[in-house]
Amino acid sequence: MSESPTANLVEAAIGCLIDYGVAKTSLTDVARRGGVSRTTAYRIFGSKQGMLAAVARDQVASYLAALDRSLADSDSPADAMRAGVTFSLSYLNEHALLQRLFRNEPEELIDLIVERAGSPEVITLLTEATGEILTKWVEPDQLRVTVEEAAEWVVRAVYSFLLIPTTRISEPDRIAALLLSGISVPSRADATSPGLRDT
Repeated sequence: MSESPTANLVEAAIGCLIDYGVAKTSLTDVARRGGVSRTTAYRIFGSKQGMLAAVARDQVASYLAALDRSLADSDSPADAMRAGVTFSLSYLNEHALLQRLFRNEPEELIDLIVERAGSPEVITLLTEATGEILTKWVEPDQLRVTVEEAAEWVVRAVYSFLLIPTTRISEPDRIAALLLSGISVPSRADATSPGLRDT
């Protein structure tokens, strides 16, 4: 099956952003790389900001699909958290576009995270998906906060390792244990029996 025009242009946009950065990438560049007219690129994306939003949604979807696969063999909440943290840190550190922005245009990376009219912010998309993952393992009364708040805390904590990679907490297992203890009720907050149900 041939790739859809939108998917083709999103792929072209990612290539341009990696090569040129956000500031120097135009819809004309994207159209040229994608083999379509500038008019077609504007029809699909509407604007440069629309193009960036489409790229963000595409990359979030790719990350979440890969994250879901990384959790497939987990058999406990602690195991799932370790697998998820290990995968996420590796994914963020090896993601060509994110690392390019982090090195050369950190202000653009922050700008991609914040909310835009008509387009959910990246944090919102990730938090909603993380909440769905947490509900597979957790009962509401076993958390310090709501599932939604716990999901946002986990996402923001993991995301901080992209923005501030230098840390004394270098082991994913330790990060996972701290995250579990942070969202679990105090009486059950430990890495092996964190107040979350084993399945």
